[in-house]
Amino acid sequence: MNEKTFNRAKPEHSVKIKSGETRTYFIDVEKSKLEELFLVISETNKKSASEPIVRNKIFIYKEDLSEFMKELEKAVLFIKNKLAAGFENEGKKTTSGRKRLTK
Repeated sequence: MNEKTFNRAKPEHSVKIKSGETRTYFIDVEKSKLEELFLVISETNKKSASEPIVRNKIFIYKEDLSEFMKELEKAVLFIKNKLAAGFENEGKKTTSGRKRLTK
């Protein structure tokens, strides 16, 4: 299914997370035409004033939500454990251009 098949009315629930000057995340709960709730995770990014805003979205449907959350929690725990242990490449920049966090 593509997003055009969904009712693009106001989300049932919405959270906006600003990250720096160029990136914003959105976590929305929307309702399909069949009245089923689903999760939409979006990211907008604008690298410079002359470039258009790029929006990326993923849709998580109710039948996939439990497995998605289980694996997301594992990934977050993995990152937290790495942060607690420190990184081997201390001070090197990540692919996003941000400095790695260290202990």
